Amino acid sequence: MHVFIAGFQHETNTFAPTKADWAAFEAGAGYPPYRRGPEVVEVPAGKFTAVKVTVTVREFDQIIWYAPGVGEVKRTVKKNGVEAVMRSLKSFADGKK
Repeated sequence: MHVFIAGFQHETNTFAPTKADWAAFEAGAGYPPYRRGPEVVEVPAGKFTAVKVTVTVREFDQIIWYAPGVGEVKRTVKKNGVEAVMRSLKSFADGKK
């Protein structure tokens, strides 16, 4: 399974008093921050190499981790710097033999 998620962020206000440096793109500042590659996430079912996806709906950030061959392994919701786990994979049995 291949997952490809892309975005394009650029500085459009050429008359701004300051320029955006690379740290501004990594931080996100209201937009999904720059990410590259999967990360390891640990849940009760074990450790999985997963792709992290952040979706902002109104004032909430939903952060979802998807692992190839497994699906969603973890979901959190974040608001005002407070993050709560909403879903976490408890167990997983590979159906392949």
